[in-house]
Amino acid sequence: MSVNVLNPKISEPRTPRNYHPSTRYDSPFTKPAAERIQDRMSLLPQPSKTGFLNMNDEPTHREATPPPRYDLLALCSGASFLLLALGGWLTSLGLGPWYDALRLPPFQPPAWVFTPMWTIVLSLLAVATWLVGREPHAPGRGRALALYGAQCVLNAGWSLLFFSLQRPDAALWELLVLNAVLVAMIAAYWRVSRLAGLLITPYLAWLLLATAINVWVVQNNGPAAPTPGAALRNNGGSPSSLIATEADHRVQTTRSKPFLAADLRVGGLPRQQP
Repeated sequence: MSVNVLNPKISEPRTPRNYHPSTRYDSPFTKPAAERIQDRMSLLPQPSKTGFLNMNDEPTHREATPPPRYDLLALCSGASFLLLALGGWLTSLGLGPWYDALRLPPFQPPAWVFTPMWTIVLSLLAVATWLVGREPHAPGRGRALALYGAQCVLNAGWSLLFFSLQRPDAALWELLVLNAVLVAMIAAYWRVSRLAGLLITPYLAWLLLATAINVWVVQNNGPAAPTPGAALRNNGGSPSSLIATEADHRVQTTRSKPFLAADLRVGGLPRQQP
């Protein structure tokens, strides 16, 4: 501090050593208390327009809880119901002498288990798809819904190949593709909603069991229905009895299944279309 010559009791502030005209204060400690408080408050995260604190000083994309969209839930439930009904109808087309002649694995669940399990799995799928669909601005929502549509087509296609067309070998390849689509679907659902990704994990477990059953059936029965040699041995080795058996089987098939998607051959004899 410099001393005033006219009045020694009055001192004048000395010019700071690091003083520069562009800076108002040479040190933050020389600022008034109000300005120091204001500077510290400016360093705190500021609330965004949506009311959430933005720690990165950038506009946030978080929004409030999305609307329930119960209409979308009803739509997803209806789609699962239609998929369940279509799969059951396609399965019923293959039940009969062909399915009874198949050798099934010992680890296959009883027949009464399949309908309740598919009902539970597809119900969880409907809820998971509803959780994803009600997030209109979530990243990856479109990809997740596209995978959902693909798995619906593949699900119905497996029942068509295995039961209606009686081709377990082709159904196995289609089922492997369905497994891959479902794994990608779980990852896509997880990005949008973790709960949605968890809800469809039982679907994957049930599908892996179906894959194991399909592999066992193909390995122990061949790609299609019982071969002519097996049918010949079952009928005592008589070709005439084999022809009669195949004719009876063709008549029963025509009565029970009035339409087929392809001209399949059993024992070398084509099935007649109605």
